[in-house]
Amino acid sequence: MAEVLAELARQLGREVTEPDVEPLKWTLGELGKQVTADEVRAARDGVADFGRSVVSWWDDHDLLLTPTLAEPPLPSGALLPTPADPLAALARSQQFAPFTPFVDFAGLPAINLPLHIGTGGLPIGVQLVAGPGRDDLPLRVAAHLETAAPWQDRRPAV
Repeated sequence: MAEVLAELARQLGREVTEPDVEPLKWTLGELGKQVTADEVRAARDGVADFGRSVVSWWDDHDLLLTPTLAEPPLPSGALLPTPADPLAALARSQQFAPFTPFVDFAGLPAINLPLHIGTGGLPIGVQLVAGPGRDDLPLRVAAHLETAAPWQDRRPAV
C-alpha cells in the first residue's frame, strides 16, 4: 500500500493526507510505515514460496473447483470499511471470499461462473482454477458448462 500511496503523492504533486483516500488504504499505509524493508522482502519471499508450492499441486491435477464465496452474497455495502475500524471490513472480506486470493497470489488462470441460483435468487458462483500456463482449460470448460446450462439470460430481481 505504501507504493500505491507514494504513486498517488507523485500524481498529486504533494503528500497524501487522510481525506485523500479511503479509510482502509490510509490505515494500511500507516501500518506499512512500521514494516521494515527486511520484513517486506521476507513477505514477498513467502508469497513466492507459496506460489511455488501451489504450482507443484498441478503435477497431478487438471482443475481445482471451489465456491467463489464462502457464503451467499451480502447486501450491497456490507463489506465497506468504516473510519472507526477499517481493518474489520478487510478481515470480514477474507472470511467471505477465502477461495480467490490464493489464485491471485500464485498467478493461476481461473474463471468464476454463476452456475447456481441461491434461495434469494442471486447467483452462486463456482471458481475453476487451472495450473500455470493453462489459461485455455478454464475457458474451455466454462464454454461447455454455458452450453449445457446457459446463464446469460438469468437476471436476479434487484
